[in-house]
Amino acid sequence: MAIAAASAFPQDQFEVASVKLVDGGAPPHAVNLNVNHDKVSLDAATLRQMVGFAYTIQRIRVLLGPACPEWADRDEFDVVAKAGNPNLTRDQARVLLQKLLADRFQLKVERSTKELDQFSLIVGKNGSKLREAGAEGPRELTPSPRPDGGWTLTVRRSNLVGLVNTIANFTGLPVKDETGLKGEYDFEMSFQHVWEDASENAATGPTLFEAVDKLGLKLVKTKGPQEVLTILHAEQPTAN
Repeated sequence: MAIAAASAFPQDQFEVASVKLVDGGAPPHAVNLNVNHDKVSLDAATLRQMVGFAYTIQRIRVLLGPACPEWADRDEFDVVAKAGNPNLTRDQARVLLQKLLADRFQLKVERSTKELDQFSLIVGKNGSKLREAGAEGPRELTPSPRPDGGWTLTVRRSNLVGLVNTIANFTGLPVKDETGLKGEYDFEMSFQHVWEDASENAATGPTLFEAVDKLGLKLVKTKGPQEVLTILHAEQPTAN
């Protein structure tokens, strides 16, 4: 059954919204839904990523239906919008984003449940090595490519939601947080490969799984029911 954007409060759409195609694409970066009072923005986000933010679901669980255009997971857009509520919450912003996607992209999606391979993130046998963050300071969750082809994930004052979403993006599989850890943490995680690379010319270095182990955590592959969202229809956005 197709999903229509819901209205959680009377002001059910942005007062003003700009959606612009990013020329040439952006370098690898973390995409975030930024909410500041009545302002909402997304920098260089694909439609698939925007759907994930709007419906609070990991991007990897946003599927492209047979009629979904390829650009939905390729073209990147900058979104800047203003709401009529000066105290806009993230949940309210997500509802407005649903309406924006339906209006500008003619988006139609369908929710369902599928049995999928997945990873569970758990605490390792020797306990978590994560360091609790202080009460002040900037928040950051940035995966950065290294010159040698590896990646470094820098996390400041963040819970584990960002970590599991980042792992899901790299592995291509859904990830469930089953650590029971509810705090905010500061840590850095570096890895050369996502999976073990046995080729002769492969650069040496830890895999993503080994990097997770160093945090006192562990990824366990399982299988189970997962809620997914399928993009049934989308069109290039209408003019601002």
